[in-house]
Amino acid sequence: MGDFAAMKSVSDVSLLMNKIAPNRHLSPFDGTRLFEEGMVEVLRELALTTLFAMDVPASDAYFKAEEVTENKRDSMLTSALPDHQKEALIEYEEALNFSRLLENEDHFVAGFLAGYRFLKQLKR
Repeated sequence: MGDFAAMKSVSDVSLLMNKIAPNRHLSPFDGTRLFEEGMVEVLRELALTTLFAMDVPASDAYFKAEEVTENKRDSMLTSALPDHQKEALIEYEEALNFSRLLENEDHFVAGFLAGYRFLKQLKR
């Protein structure tokens, strides 16, 4: 980490990368790309920290959709489904919910990055 803390420019990134991988020749474009990718990762962490710190209430539309979904799931679970199919349905729902969570995080991060770039353009 000490090497990264001392970097002040894209050329510093190139020098560090040449130190790490001396047989790989990096162009200035590679240094710029690596620097930008690193900055995107930093901004992504900042965006997720911001997202997790926010307390945004869910909308009425969300609660209505959630109620419909729960009613459908409950009717399937109380129907004549065998136990192994009920368990499979619950596992599927958990996986789907986790996938949606990750998708929502990605959308938030994309909006955060777009907003950051927009503000940077306004400053120019």
